[in-house]
Amino acid sequence: MLPVEGGDVVVELAPAGARFAGAVIDLVVAAVSLAVPALAASGLQSVIDPDSNGYFVLGVWLLGYVWLTFYGAACVALWGGTPGLLLTGLRVARVWDGYERPTWAQALRRARFLAAMAWLIPLVNVVVVLVRLGNVAKERPYHHSSFDTIAGTVVIRRRPPTPVGAV
Repeated sequence: MLPVEGGDVVVELAPAGARFAGAVIDLVVAAVSLAVPALAASGLQSVIDPDSNGYFVLGVWLLGYVWLTFYGAACVALWGGTPGLLLTGLRVARVWDGYERPTWAQALRRARFLAAMAWLIPLVNVVVVLVRLGNVAKERPYHHSSFDTIAGTVVIRRRPPTPVGAV
């Protein structure tokens, strides 16, 4: 909860608990949005070629990575955060620019790294979550994850900008 001066406003960094709650909401939204096409693809593969080697499912798995990357990047670039972050009163901002939303490049870099770690490497998902929580707790002073560090972003409380020195 360290206030950080960004331009002419003071922003409050997001607490770890709210970030975790936002991540859980995003995980549920992403799982539901991926479950329907994955089940449809699995059913379609069993109808088309029941004795196949699973290449169709591999394609759906890779498509899931693309979807999660698009989901994260589009939400952050357009609205300043994913539904989970926004519902918990948080948003993503450029690390040195106060309340400015990340650029498309920053949002894509952030989402691509997160999707790769959480989706393409499914056997280490639990480790990824633990490492993320560890990074949020120890990373000083911003308490942000490695994908925020890579993208040059930080998660903050979503509040109207207050000019520095205003009450």
